[in-house]
Amino acid sequence: SASGRSGALPWTLNQTRLTSRSLAGETQTDRTEVSTSYTQGRFFVTTGLAREGVLSRTTADSATLERQSLDTRGRYLAGRGWSAGFGASLSRLQTGGDSAAGRDLRLDIGYRPNDRFSSTLEYIDADPGSLTDLSRFQSGFGLGFNGNGFSGGVDGPFLTTTARVRRLALGGAWNPEESLSLFGRLSVSRNQGALSADTETTALSGGLDWGGWSWLRLNGTLAYSRSRSLSSPSLTETTALGFFASGTPAGRFSFTTGASILLSGGNTGFGQNSWQFDLGCLYRPLDRHSFGLNAGLGRSRGYLPQESQDIQAFYRYEVIRGLEVGLSHRWRDIANLDPTVTGGAFRSRGFDLEFNFTFGR
Repeated sequence: SASGRSGALPWTLNQTRLTSRSLAGETQTDRTEVSTSYTQGRFFVTTGLAREGVLSRTTADSATLERQSLDTRGRYLAGRGWSAGFGASLSRLQTGGDSAAGRDLRLDIGYRPNDRFSSTLEYIDADPGSLTDLSRFQSGFGLGFNGNGFSGGVDGPFLTTTARVRRLALGGAWNPEESLSLFGRLSVSRNQGALSADTETTALSGGLDWGGWSWLRLNGTLAYSRSRSLSSPSLTETTALGFFASGTPAGRFSFTTGASILLSGGNTGFGQNSWQFDLGCLYRPLDRHSFGLNAGLGRSRGYLPQESQDIQAFYRYEVIRGLEVGLSHRWRDIANLDPTVTGGAFRSRGFDLEFNFTFGR
């Protein structure tokens, strides 16, 4: 990256290369971006021009993708807690003999009269274009990039499908006291694309976070959504309830626990009701030693009903600062509750020996 100033405007140049390799093949992504910004009183705006080239190689063939984009974002601080922002971008994608043009528009109005209350009204209209078969271009997800390491995540495509999204949302947060916060959000959206099949969704969610005691923190959420197809009589409804707690009731003991319930309905035939409970405990008898237990129980009914159990006991020892050795035993059992379904169920157990390195502490 590099930065400089031309006249009164600063500018920044960024060059990034990302290479990912897996059994599926190799993908190399090069991105070059030039941006500048302008500030005048309570108004500021940033503009950037970017070019992104992707080369994908497999044992069977190779393919290239090129994307150019122009992006502009700005905000005006009106005073007395009010602000307004906008964002707009134009892009063009090319792969093989196909090309598509995309655009994004975002408008929002924010109100924050003090540190205890904030709200935002937002409108988004995004259309990435008409290219839908880009699954061969891997982004590196699940290969250790961007915080998704080797022990979690799977290979993910660079872009799998396109869908035009239009959404209007209103959200807010209120802190009546220092240890309690309440939040909520209401949105209405419409998706059009290969997988979204012209759906209109209304979603409502809310929750609270409480930390009135120094050793305990509680969090609860409730969400409801209703989606209907604009091209068929399909209708789905979901209600999700979650409760989470974490704390350190004793000096060397800590825990985390959570419970969730999902209720779904509609006329698609894929409705599923489920519950899940998770518990994690950690005890440090000495500074370098720690013992722990993680347990999870779950059950689902309706479409593809299952019952799951996951228990893991572990011991960790800090050899030196930044190097930790861990030994664990994990037992997992997933059983189908529908006797006609034979796939997706398994039972496993095993020991793991891990070396964890932490850099930059």
